[in-house]
Amino acid sequence: SIQKSEANASFFKYVSKNYLSWLDDQSKGPLMSHQLMKKAVLPKMESGIPTFFIL
Repeated sequence: SIQKSEANASFFKYVSKNYLSWLDDQSKGPLMSHQLMKKAVLPKMESGIPTFFIL
């Protein structure tokens, strides 16, 4: 659909515009896949929270 194509194009522009700044200052950007274990999974496991990780 046209709406889906426009949404995809807008998302691509957003990511293209911001991607390098996300890599430079990781506190500003979204959680990236290479940060997932360190920032989201391990803190829960270390605090004793039962954690299921499904890949």
